[in-house]
Amino acid sequence: MALTPAESWYYVAGERPKGPVSADQLRAAVAAGIVRPDTLVCNAGWSEWRPAREVAGLFPEPGAMPPVAAPPPPPESAAEFAGLDFDPGVVGRGRTRRSAKRRRSGPSWAVVLVCVAAVAGSGGVFLALWNRPASVESASTVPARNVKKPPAKPPAEKPRTEGSQAFDAALPEVSLDPNARPAFGGTMFELPTPAVPRGRIDELVFAKLHALGIEPAHPCSDAVFLRRVYLDVIGTLPTVDEARAFLTDKDPDKRDKLIDALLQRPEFADFWAMKWSDLLRVKAEFPINLWPNAAQAYHRWIRNALRTNMPYDRFVRELLTSSGSNFRVPQVNFYRAMQSRDPKGIARSVALTFMGTRVDHWPEERLAGMAAFFTKVAYKPTGEWKEEIVIFDPLKNVLPPSGAENPAEKKPAGKKAATKKGDKEKPAPQPAPQPVFPDGTRVEIPWDKDPRVVFAD
Repeated sequence: MALTPAESWYYVAGERPKGPVSADQLRAAVAAGIVRPDTLVCNAGWSEWRPAREVAGLFPEPGAMPPVAAPPPPPESAAEFAGLDFDPGVVGRGRTRRSAKRRRSGPSWAVVLVCVAAVAGSGGVFLALWNRPASVESASTVPARNVKKPPAKPPAEKPRTEGSQAFDAALPEVSLDPNARPAFGGTMFELPTPAVPRGRIDELVFAKLHALGIEPAHPCSDAVFLRRVYLDVIGTLPTVDEARAFLTDKDPDKRDKLIDALLQRPEFADFWAMKWSDLLRVKAEFPINLWPNAAQAYHRWIRNALRTNMPYDRFVRELLTSSGSNFRVPQVNFYRAMQSRDPKGIARSVALTFMGTRVDHWPEERLAGMAAFFTKVAYKPTGEWKEEIVIFDPLKNVLPPSGAENPAEKKPAGKKAATKKGDKEKPAPQPAPQPVFPDGTRVEIPWDKDPRVVFAD
């Protein structure tokens, strides 16, 4: 049915019909997106609602450019557009909020049906191709379905040497049964032969175990020893070649030779310098605050001592008795890497670092006797940033403090020292405690001799 200007039209917008509107107003609703091809419309000559696409001339023909319509003249009165949800004066300016909401609601049913039909057609074509019989010519080229492919060819193994084959043949058979025991001994981790002491330390350990009624463990197997010695000495595991060379070696002294070889490797100095840095509190920042220059010099000295195999007694002696700048004599940082620098605090650090004991349970007299060896340790700043000098001060705790009475000066008999009114008598300095070794041995030290040297000796 064609659209004539004299007819009155109605259309459904939302849940209720709108109208009556003229033909021009209906075209304006189409341009605004309110009336779409599937919108139900009706006029006075129809007996039922029909889609708007059946109204000839309401929508432009496919492929044709829609004519640009001039905006309608303003209405003569507002009553003419009463009941309408849009203003024809703003039709050409854009879509209304209701039309935009309707367009965002989703595609039309026609688009959905077209997509479903396309998917169904593609599925039918795929099934027809799948179920068609294979021709004789293509039977040899197209693989049959549900037939397993032959397994891929395994990668070629590397040629094995005679030494590696002999090494693998010498390995014991290991059962997956957790209750099974290997045939070469009580366990694969130890040897069947009993342990025997091989040095003075072993003799002391065996004597202590015998006193406690504990039977010493058997020596570990070569494989266990190899893993332990690598981790303990250089902090890493052996390579495959190193493990094979050691386990196939028949030399009875191969363990001693392996230890000597590992001690000569640079990894030994690196690994144990890190361990000693933890023990000696080599830390540039809080809470030790050695600062980077001193921490680097201190760590370098520790690593060089381990690399050159410095004797342990000399290593400890230099840490305890050195004096000088913390930048130029790195050993003195031992006295700076302490949270408490008073004599008792130094004694606590020395006992924990070199004696392996805490002084918390010591009697007060024993701690004071050991602290007396460190009463003459003094610290001096310099003009260089963060530089500090650790010195032996022989006059520390000998001369009275400034303003105190010197006990060496004798007063005239029968006379009192003149004092000002209101002055209080200052106490005389307390005598320094007598140095006592941790085992209880007392020692007399001249005032001009460094007590730290006596303690280290």
